[in-house]
Amino acid sequence: MWVWPLLALVVALGLMQLRDRQVTAARVLMLPVVMIGMSITSTIGTFGLRPDVLGAWGLAATTVAAMLAWARWPSGIERLPHGGGYLIPGSIVPLLLILATFALRFLIGATGGIAPQRLTDPVFAITVCTLLGLVSGAFLARAVRVLITQPVPRSTPVTG
Repeated sequence: MWVWPLLALVVALGLMQLRDRQVTAARVLMLPVVMIGMSITSTIGTFGLRPDVLGAWGLAATTVAAMLAWARWPSGIERLPHGGGYLIPGSIVPLLLILATFALRFLIGATGGIAPQRLTDPVFAITVCTLLGLVSGAFLARAVRVLITQPVPRSTPVTG
């Protein structure tokens, strides 16, 4: 029964990402830390410390993070001067990433309940962990992109 309140919570977090907002660095890190944490704990909790699944997860996460960093995604972020935080434009992408993570975790749980032998199938394990890694890489890229955004120099008024 705990899965439905968790879904409501993560959907609420995703819906908050739809609107433009001003956030601190700590708030920028909150969502990716939680979602990446959920992803890696699902990977390890379900499949153990297997090099193949951890490698698939890590390779997918770093590849997506690097590709999105190269693409300078997301765009439109402004860093406010003097530690004022960041202005982040609203986007549906975080909500979709949250739902993807939730759906993959649900798939793992349902598979464990319905056909637990599938969890030992290397193809299933590597596929699911690769997908979790892809989503985690997008969360990581987004957070890094926000945090490395430099303040926009403001023009100073001319006094005369």
